[in-house]
Amino acid sequence: MLKTPYTELPSKAEYINKRNIYNI
Repeated sequence: MLKTPYTELPSKAEYINKRNIYNI
């Protein structure tokens, strides 16, 4: 497994997750 794509995916997911938590 590559580290670049695997790290980029969670990075965006975390940003969206934090935004969702702040949105609620």
